[in-house]
Amino acid sequence: MANVRSDVLVPPDRLHATCPVCDADNPRPLLALADHLSADRFAAVTCGACDTVYLVDPPTPDGIGRYYDTSAGSAMHVKPGPLFVKLRDRRIAADLAPLLARLTPDAPVADLGTGDGSVAEHLHRHGHRAVGLDIYPRAEWTHDGVPYRQISFSGGGPTAEDLAGAGAAACGAVMRHVLEHVHRPAETLVGLRAHGVSHVLVIVPNVESRLARRLGANWYYWDPPRHLTFFSADSLGLCAARAGYRLDFLRTYGLDELATSAHRALLVRGGKRALCAARALRPTGLIAGAASVAQAQFGDTVLHAVLTADGR
Repeated sequence: MANVRSDVLVPPDRLHATCPVCDADNPRPLLALADHLSADRFAAVTCGACDTVYLVDPPTPDGIGRYYDTSAGSAMHVKPGPLFVKLRDRRIAADLAPLLARLTPDAPVADLGTGDGSVAEHLHRHGHRAVGLDIYPRAEWTHDGVPYRQISFSGGGPTAEDLAGAGAAACGAVMRHVLEHVHRPAETLVGLRAHGVSHVLVIVPNVESRLARRLGANWYYWDPPRHLTFFSADSLGLCAARAGYRLDFLRTYGLDELATSAHRALLVRGGKRALCAARALRPTGLIAGAASVAQAQFGDTVLHAVLTADGR
């Protein structure tokens, strides 16, 4: 039997979500979005109370895992080539710089949603105590010199013990392309604040990027249902404030939005020719990679922020 809440009929494997930032249940329709990797469709709405954009009908926390069973997920544990590693390390160093400038050199850092572990490994290689945290088993972790903890992002996120996995309580946390994947992002930040994390690096897609408006439902960074909340600078600030943080640093930078969005549109369209063309425009391909480098200084694809605990 389907779940019914607020007069909205929702399939049993979906939620009727309230606003992930302010918890209001006053959604205004925005866009119908197709998952380009499955046949499923989702509804993006705008919160009538705080203007946060989010999926009102996401999969449940127990059911969302099947949407991550993709080639990108498999590639996460495959060793990349040397050129890719060099370019990735430059990007990671630039992303981490404003966080590390606010921490002492010996401050432990927790990398939440560590994925392939490249950020945690980068921190470790440059002399910082780091721990990687993600939802997959320890057996899949490939960085033997870096501690790893398997965690859940439900119910407030990692525990104090998880965050101390680097040998001491973490003072800093990294959520690099992670916060948009969490069902209740404000609650996750509340948990970090309660466990003494003073600074959080956050990088999320910018729902108000210039190209997001023009590309509409084809914008690659909708990526439903893996992305659940679509942040603007204002909604990220509200989310931080709810958890006792302030936006201490905020800028935007560019990633490719044209090749990847064409890739998404072709996959949604389907058909043999479209699928063949989509391969050349894939997010990990040469065209998208080169476009990201070209757009880095001029685009506004992502929000790059440091959240600092009030009173620090």
